[in-house]
Amino acid sequence: MSGTILIVDAVATNRLSLRMRLNKARYTVQAVHSIQEALLSQQAGSWDAVILSVETPKDIFSLSALVEKTSAPVLALTQKESAGFRMLALKAGVEDVLLKSGSIDYLLARLRCLIRMRHTRLELNVREDTNRALGFKEPALAFQAKRRAALLVSETRIGQALIEKLATVSVFDVSVLSEEDLFSNDIKLKQFSCFIICQSDLDPRRAANLLLDLRSSSDGRHAAILIATTQGDMNNAVEALDMGANDILFDQYDRSEIIQRLSRQIDQTEIDNRLRATMRAGLDAAVKDPLTGLYNRRYAITHLRHQFEKALLNGNDLSIVMIDLDHFKRINDAFGHAVGDMVLCAVGDILKSALRASDLLARLGGEEFVVILPDTHQKAAIQIAQRLCRLIENIHLEAMPNRVTASIGVSALAKQDDYFSQSDAYENLLMRADKALYAAKRGGRNQVSEYSETAA
Repeated sequence: MSGTILIVDAVATNRLSLRMRLNKARYTVQAVHSIQEALLSQQAGSWDAVILSVETPKDIFSLSALVEKTSAPVLALTQKESAGFRMLALKAGVEDVLLKSGSIDYLLARLRCLIRMRHTRLELNVREDTNRALGFKEPALAFQAKRRAALLVSETRIGQALIEKLATVSVFDVSVLSEEDLFSNDIKLKQFSCFIICQSDLDPRRAANLLLDLRSSSDGRHAAILIATTQGDMNNAVEALDMGANDILFDQYDRSEIIQRLSRQIDQTEIDNRLRATMRAGLDAAVKDPLTGLYNRRYAITHLRHQFEKALLNGNDLSIVMIDLDHFKRINDAFGHAVGDMVLCAVGDILKSALRASDLLARLGGEEFVVILPDTHQKAAIQIAQRLCRLIENIHLEAMPNRVTASIGVSALAKQDDYFSQSDAYENLLMRADKALYAAKRGGRNQVSEYSETAA
């Protein structure tokens, strides 16, 4: 099924007619005769959308409780709409007001759009709840500058009308752009809170392509995108909603309604972006070391397993470099843990700058680091390790006059070695590098040792 829809309509024949149309579109439908009956329902949490019949302002004023009870978007159907009536409904929390005699295709497209956005928000909220349970806090809000909207004009008639309606709007800074401006290097898409595409009567495909281009770009795929078109252009409006537009701005909408619709879409987009930022912060916290910003042991072991399996499958080389700072406890004892943290960060920075993009550097814990080198045989890995050893030795910190040194162990996947014949034997590669590291410590520290049977 496509989703569960609640119909609220006092007229039984209206409920039956709409139910049949929605059932044909593969929706599960529940129907009640009043908002009061809906409020008593125990299934409010299962609704993906609500379609509410409204005829008077009194009907609109009574729906606030329904909006509050359910997180589902509400579409209002009416016999005769007006600008003032739509504004009352939008301010009360309705997503849109449609004529009962209007296009059923547009109604279904509006439902698909609203349900798609609802499911995205529910998923983001679930991930945020998980992050909060794990102790990851939502990032502090940055300073909120005036919202910027990009008006993409492909034809002058619709675009000029919008420009005039938005000319004196104080809550938005509206920039008029051409199709060529949109993807030029001089325009940074991230600066805009939303995009309004003025659909061309002569060539609606151009507007559709702009929408698809924005949705496929890294900076535009999560933006609020609205399509401005004429009231009679329902087919293109349906297509735009199904291709990812958040809302349709018909030419009959006045300035106040356009601002209301823009504000709602931007508000929700900014909430979604904050939730995504929280999710990314939680992911970073799960796989990265908070002090150095390097990957942590959990991520490194998982990555090593994947690289190991890939090397076995393709017959590629794979090497491991284990790094342990010498006498690190003495640094903490003599200069304090704050200086010790500075040393760890400096080592992490210098190692990171000296490696390839395909290499993985992680802090395993304490003063121990690991470098995973795909497509690297043991001889090359030793050369890399020796270079890293010298780089660490040349670190100079004003807070600590002592020299920083490290003992380093190297191991490599030996294709002829039956010890590595099973895919779960990646830990042996790590163990051999660790044994080589301790051989380097026994040999006097500040040196590189490769694994051998005598290194144990």
